[in-house]
Amino acid sequence: MRRDYLIGSTVVSQQNQRIRLEYYLVEELRDASGIYLYGILIKRETKEAGKIERIQAVGKAISYSKEYVEKMIRIFMKNTVTPISMEELIDEYVSQTICV
Repeated sequence: MRRDYLIGSTVVSQQNQRIRLEYYLVEELRDASGIYLYGILIKRETKEAGKIERIQAVGKAISYSKEYVEKMIRIFMKNTVTPISMEELIDEYVSQTICV
């Protein structure tokens, strides 16, 4: 079972276009043992000429640590990470924290 929890959202303007980004903590039950894995969902919504475009990406099973993934989400929010660049940045963040 999967649950998504909205952590925060932001609206940015780029090239006279309004972009809304929403950041979610994804919680998935690993198995019957009751262990959870956590990931990130980022949703992007733009409006142009009355037309709405929505894009989203999910980074599943990043860590067993809810706090670790929440910290990553807050960093992504601060830097307005989009669904398009999310996967690469997750890899980079995890690699940096493992090597420290």
